[in-house]
Amino acid sequence: MRTDCGGSGFSIWSSSAATFNTPCNVFSLPWSEGFESMATVGTNLYPSCWSYSNVTSSNYSCNGTCNSNTAHAGTKFIGGSWSFNVWYFTPSFNLTAGTSYDFSYWVKTTDAVVGYNLSTFYGTSQTIGAMTNSIGTPVTGYNVATWTKVTATFTPATSGTYYFGLNNNCPTSAPNGIGFDDFALDVTPSCVPPTLPTGTATGTTTANISWTAASPTPSNGYQYAVTTSVTPPGSGTAFAGTSTSVSGLSANTTYYVHVRSDCGGTFSPWATSAATFTTPCNAITSLISESFNTMGSIPPCWSTAIQNGTVNWTFASADGDAQFTPHSGAAMAVKLDKRC
Repeated sequence: MRTDCGGSGFSIWSSSAATFNTPCNVFSLPWSEGFESMATVGTNLYPSCWSYSNVTSSNYSCNGTCNSNTAHAGTKFIGGSWSFNVWYFTPSFNLTAGTSYDFSYWVKTTDAVVGYNLSTFYGTSQTIGAMTNSIGTPVTGYNVATWTKVTATFTPATSGTYYFGLNNNCPTSAPNGIGFDDFALDVTPSCVPPTLPTGTATGTTTANISWTAASPTPSNGYQYAVTTSVTPPGSGTAFAGTSTSVSGLSANTTYYVHVRSDCGGTFSPWATSAATFTTPCNAITSLISESFNTMGSIPPCWSTAIQNGTVNWTFASADGDAQFTPHSGAAMAVKLDKRC
């Protein structure tokens, strides 16, 4: 502010010593957060209108790879490593008493070492003390090293504005890391999706797929699709059961399984397999040549094995002593071990 001195002009501006922030708007449903819009990531950095509480140590947001973890979708996620006890708090939402909601997120540990305790709550503010309503099933010693969707279905007893809190507690320093991605909140669908879709290759162009039935059972069965993308398609193949075989796939290709319920006029959200499957390579039926010209990686459908020692084959433009160069092209197969 400044003083208006009439005809003699104005005083210099006087500014407040401290700033203030206006509160966030209440978020509408359906809501999701995949962290891709974050301009800056790092320790204790989360999206706008999120909050956190570090009981011990801290967690982070990540772009790319952190503690050997990468995002479920896109390039960004949140997580932590070693020993800590941290809470993540979401923005606020208006919830209606008697209405069923689904709060979900995807989670993955870096390794299979037991150590993470996960609990989900909702409450009236972004504080630990306000998180008085437990939802879902608390997990002790979580150690699943593939991206897995966790969903908590709940019905609030009282209408109001609520926040969600996820307590990520690692009381031991043994596990290497854990990541979270793709949080979501929406009204529980009337058409419930199946769960745990999975696939196993049975040949170069065939696979067996299955899933766990939805409850209640959908009136028109299911639709399934097997694709090379984690993103579900617009539609799928109608099927009444929960397991079948598929054909027409491509050799040496990685696939996802997608399945949804058909409730007669409406469909559930797609359920997508947490893990992929890969079809085997075609058998060689004619003479081939291979020059190993892909730097740093083994050619498709080849493999290596270590019979003695600890050093494996690599694919490079030169050996460690500069004694060999490729016969042709940019690279060669070379074993960088002087003890052969």
